[in-house]
Amino acid sequence: MSTEQPRNPLVVLIHGYLDDPTVWGEVAEALEGEGIRTIAPVIGRDTGELTLDTFADRVTEVTTTALAAEDVEGVVLVGHSMGAQVAELAARNIGDAVRALVLLTPIPLEGLALPDEVAGPLRGCAGSTEIQRALRSQLSTALDDEALERLVRIGVVVPKVRVEGWFDAWTAGDPLAVGQGPPRVPSMVLSGGEDPFVNKDILGLVAARFSDAIKRSIPGVGHWPQVEAPGAVAAELVSFLRAVAPAETQRADGNVTEEVWTGAFAAQQRDGFAATFAPDVALHASALRRPVTGRDDVAYLMGEASQIYDQLEFVHEAQGGRLTFLEWRARTHSGVSLDGVTVLERDDAGLISRVAIHHRPLDGVLAFSAELRDRTVDRLGDGYLWSGMPQA
Repeated sequence: MSTEQPRNPLVVLIHGYLDDPTVWGEVAEALEGEGIRTIAPVIGRDTGELTLDTFADRVTEVTTTALAAEDVEGVVLVGHSMGAQVAELAARNIGDAVRALVLLTPIPLEGLALPDEVAGPLRGCAGSTEIQRALRSQLSTALDDEALERLVRIGVVVPKVRVEGWFDAWTAGDPLAVGQGPPRVPSMVLSGGEDPFVNKDILGLVAARFSDAIKRSIPGVGHWPQVEAPGAVAAELVSFLRAVAPAETQRADGNVTEEVWTGAFAAQQRDGFAATFAPDVALHASALRRPVTGRDDVAYLMGEASQIYDQLEFVHEAQGGRLTFLEWRARTHSGVSLDGVTVLERDDAGLISRVAIHHRPLDGVLAFSAELRDRTVDRLGDGYLWSGMPQA
């Protein structure tokens, strides 16, 4: 009998231009409350070269030290603004220990060519409380006075040489690294719904690079969502982590608790499922008349299916190579009892490329299929699920 204790990934929170680790305080506190260990390295404020590579080296050093000391299951890198560039580079350095990547109001890795009227104040704001207050205020929408002044105090003490060095680093980007492609790990691009700086055009550049990433937005906030709406950011991170990273794996009683797939069911959100899927994922099921393919449609269908259950318990798990076998039992809100086995197959990147769900008994399967059909026919059309009538 295993006595393995639950383990979560280590979440590394990487700050952006002019900021420091304290901008993550409330988000870190919320994650720690969920049992998720966090660290927030200082980058760019100490001595040394001011390049994205040296910032990434610093994050790599702090992260690998923490991984060796903590009882955690891999690492998830979360980078804000310039920190998103650093997170991507650090992910490449850290390698297989990286479970996922989150880019919050991200600056593209290729950098940004800014017009003089924008670049001037951003590069020339060292030591100026007035300029920094104006910049912070203009780029945010939900900062109260106390939070605004706190951000100003953090940035105004950064020496001129480091402000200019930081600015030059993130605006120039890393063209060589861009050519190597993004890390092949589950990713999420999380934006501020009212961010006037990382706007739709800039997000489009990031989305084009991370074409398989989950895209999420927090409404009503600007460029510092972790300060403007820390609770919403923490909730998005927890949902994403439960979907993509092995969390609690305690099996002392033979039961499965949190796992990649089971976490997505617990969240009952299609974004949670989508974060686990390869782009060309295929879903086969005894409740389906033919397979459903593609991340968006499979995630949509699984999200709707999860809403049907009143109770769902995963009772056993087995693994062999790329395959995971999950035995489960469930009851729907309408009182239909089901049980069965789900088979998950993963690709080289660790994403789910094939799902096979075997439901039983037959009467329960048909009732479940008909209810799921009613929920999804407007999007998927007829032909996938049982309608209660003979189908050609």
